[in-house]
Amino acid sequence: MKLNCHRASLATALQIVSGVVPTRTPKEILKNVKLHVDGGKAVLIGTDQEVGIRFEVAGVETDSTGEVLLPTQRVVSILRELNDDHVTLEATERTLIIKGGQSEFSLSTEDPSEFPPVAAFEDSEYFTVSAPTLREMIKRTIFATDTESTRYALGGVLLELTPERATLAATDSRRLAVVSSAAQVVGEINVENATPVVPSKAMQLIER
Repeated sequence: MKLNCHRASLATALQIVSGVVPTRTPKEILKNVKLHVDGGKAVLIGTDQEVGIRFEVAGVETDSTGEVLLPTQRVVSILRELNDDHVTLEATERTLIIKGGQSEFSLSTEDPSEFPPVAAFEDSEYFTVSAPTLREMIKRTIFATDTESTRYALGGVLLELTPERATLAATDSRRLAVVSSAAQVVGEINVENATPVVPSKAMQLIER
């Protein structure tokens, strides 16, 4: 597998996806980010098995298909040191080679088939909310979560969806923050099950 890409675009994408990469975990493989290449597109995938991110990298040129695990911190450091506008990534069964200008780095990698799957968004039935509105709603509620609590519900934001409204609510049992906004439905959805508690970590990443 081989691809050329814009260095700054890859660095930005990797920085975003690394937001879910755990620094401490009994599963060492989670410290990697999976690079999936297919159909001329490259997607970075990261997860801590609570929150997952899929991010399509812009400015990629490739006719390859395949997957490779990127050692997150090492690749971030390499991209930070390179000065060229474009870099080349070439992966074999257990080796990743990164080239930029006169520099070349060779890294050992793990088996990408052992990386936990992160589902893609392929639903035809869903709710839509304005992105700026959702960011503002998160800011107005996430401060009230209790990230130190052993009760899962208090460490997240309740998302309640109806055909006309989206409501976010958060509490640490001492204070309560609630905010609502207009929402729209695409397709037919059973709103009775549309009340998940979203982890505060996921909400912070969405807000960014």
